Amino acid sequence: MTQEFPVFKANKKDPIRISWHGNEECFNKNQKIILDSIGNGVLQWKRDSHTTNFPLNLRFQPSFVPFDADSSIIKNGNSTDNMPSTFAFLHFYFIFPKNFEEYRISVRPEISEWFSDLTEANCQSWLIIFDSSRVKDKKNRSQINDKLKNDFAKFQNRIFESNEFSSEKSKSTLTLLVQSNLFSSFDNYSNNLINKLRKLKEIVNEDNFILSNFINEQFRLCLFYWSLGLFEQALVELDSLTSFFADSIRALAQKNDSALNSINWLKQLRPLPLDKCCILLNQQLYNSSNDDWQLVRIHAHLLSHQILLSASLLNHRLNLANTPSSTQQHSQEQQNTPTKGLSEIQSTTSNTTITTTDSSVISSSSLQSLSQPSSTTTTSQLNTLQLRHDCISTVLNYSRETFQRLEEDLHILSTNFNSFHLNLIFIFWQEEIIKFVEYLLFSSVDYELENKNSVYDELVVMESASASHAAFLLHKKSEAVCLYSPYKRILGI
Repeated sequence: MTQEFPVFKANKKDPIRISWHGNEECFNKNQKIILDSIGNGVLQWKRDSHTTNFPLNLRFQPSFVPFDADSSIIKNGNSTDNMPSTFAFLHFYFIFPKNFEEYRISVRPEISEWFSDLTEANCQSWLIIFDSSRVKDKKNRSQINDKLKNDFAKFQNRIFESNEFSSEKSKSTLTLLVQSNLFSSFDNYSNNLINKLRKLKEIVNEDNFILSNFINEQFRLCLFYWSLGLFEQALVELDSLTSFFADSIRALAQKNDSALNSINWLKQLRPLPLDKCCILLNQQLYNSSNDDWQLVRIHAHLLSHQILLSASLLNHRLNLANTPSSTQQHSQEQQNTPTKGLSEIQSTTSNTTITTTDSSVISSSSLQSLSQPSSTTTTSQLNTLQLRHDCISTVLNYSRETFQRLEEDLHILSTNFNSFHLNLIFIFWQEEIIKFVEYLLFSSVDYELENKNSVYDELVVMESASASHAAFLLHKKSEAVCLYSPYKRILGI
């Protein structure tokens, strides 16, 4: 395979952190047991909210980090300014004393401080692991157990003696408690973000609405789902943000012209800069926005992450397709996913009629070379090709919608923009998009296309939805090039 396209190298899927504190030897000794209790990141999460009635299949990377009171905890359950990768969702304290005196003098003050930090932050996702293997006599063991139960009288079910982990019943109890605490933490984080987004939406037409805050909160929720391996849920959040942004502009514009001139966040969208920030896939490097974001940067930010997330979902599906005995698992995952699959996302209805020249229509022989596989092509290879085509169709759809919305927004906001700059942006963005598509079409080790014509031609033969998107983008590129040509001589290009 040729060198991997850069968008596949970017990684937004951050590990899910679990903090540990106390005795390091005890932590190392019991780390595997804890990882096993959370399935090494492969779990089913049944949310406490009413958004879904079935469990979500999680695939995340757990990561243990040393406890830090300043960075490991979300203060008072507030998710503001906390990315999923910056704090721990679950906290463990490990006790490994030789006798009761060591616990009383050395361990108890430290664990009390740890518990105080958690209590102050209103954090309830924690457990204590007591390893009594170094305690030589029953008296000391009983004294330590009694003291722990007394110190944590209201939370005795959160204290586990690791010597009991050999019992299947104890392991099962630990697994249930670890998972319930972890899921509770997931619920709290996501619900806090959802509630904050709901409140921000309610003040969209007020002066105190800050667009960058709304974008950041929506991206936190998106990245959280992304980190859990819930790629389609993450795409839903991006789609929701894109729709809300566009619908808000149109709804305010329909009220009266004064709304466009009086609302601060709308006024900040007016300028259309052309700088390095407009390079489309560079936007994937940014997780959050600042207050001076402008219209073109927002559209670039959203589209680039839609492309990146579509690529992540494709990689996930390709891995499932190429994993032995994964057919049933993949089928079950699709059934448990409440959102639309990539192949189900349809293009938006546009009032603009796009016409193409005869050169855009692919020949029947080329169509046969794509639709009729060779005798050596397997069902798995065809499935892989279909997954790539679904991803391409989705990316083209996102690109088409973005170009349409950007132009519409500029006209609605009565922005005095330079059409030359706008068409330069379209050309630059399309070059990146087509390179991405070209990689998916021509770099597959599973299925090599014969008679490689232009990327646009190959897209047209794929399916009606892709053909429509490709025709639109080709039309936009031709339009941009025509407007761009008179400037080439002036610029000395």
